[in-house]
Amino acid sequence: MDIVIKLTRKQLYEQVWATPITKLAKEYRLSDVGLSKLCKRHLIPIPGRGYWAKKEHNRILPTKPKLSPLRPRNMHLDEVIIRSNDAILTKPEIDEITQYEKASENKIVIDYEAELTHPVVIRTAKSLRSAKPNHKGIYAPKAQKCLPVFVCKDSIERASHIMDTLINAFEARGAMCAISYYKHSDTEAIAFELNNIKLEISLEEIVKRIKHIRTPQEDKRVQRDRYYRFKLPEFDYIPTGRLKLSIEKPGDTTVENHGQMPKFRN
Repeated sequence: MDIVIKLTRKQLYEQVWATPITKLAKEYRLSDVGLSKLCKRHLIPIPGRGYWAKKEHNRILPTKPKLSPLRPRNMHLDEVIIRSNDAILTKPEIDEITQYEKASENKIVIDYEAELTHPVVIRTAKSLRSAKPNHKGIYAPKAQKCLPVFVCKDSIERASHIMDTLINAFEARGAMCAISYYKHSDTEAIAFELNNIKLEISLEEIVKRIKHIRTPQEDKRVQRDRYYRFKLPEFDYIPTGRLKLSIEKPGDTTVENHGQMPKFRN
């Protein structure tokens, strides 16, 4: 049976400083690495290597770091959801989760007027706003540890709110979120892991390609310089405003959702 435990940052902070992570992780049916990553994501300091050995032998311990307060944009991190990742859901449990997600009050609705809250999304949006478009008019984040979002200038804010809502909803359901960097390319991917299933998501704008039609000015230029026609593009690219959300299991087939996407369901 899947186990979901909710507690505050302060409660988990007190626990990791009262009980070794290797022992505490077993109580939550997690690996010690998984629990450490959970603490890191929620900005919870944990004891360093050798801390418990020093305590056992009554040696002088390093100063216990304080739990720093959250900034307004990170307040969603105050609630910690621990979901054991080694449990196999039964059909009744899956049906219960499905019914929960189908309920109208549990729909994930995007508020385009709200402030962005997730740090990764905020960093991505900032990088997109300062980026330069490629030959198709598409902007891509240039900073490190950003989301794979590729859209035109007019779609940056809408795409940022979609990703912000989606990531917060995934994490609220107990998913572990991390950015993976692929060593032999410039691609970064946002990955979610829940119940031992890893999924990667990306968001890009669909671009329409049409045959380039020379303008009157270009025709005059070609008449003066016949070689100028080789400098003209073969196609023109027009961003459509339609966004494609790709969800794929690494090495698997991509599942795509096209259109305006006003609501999400997990």
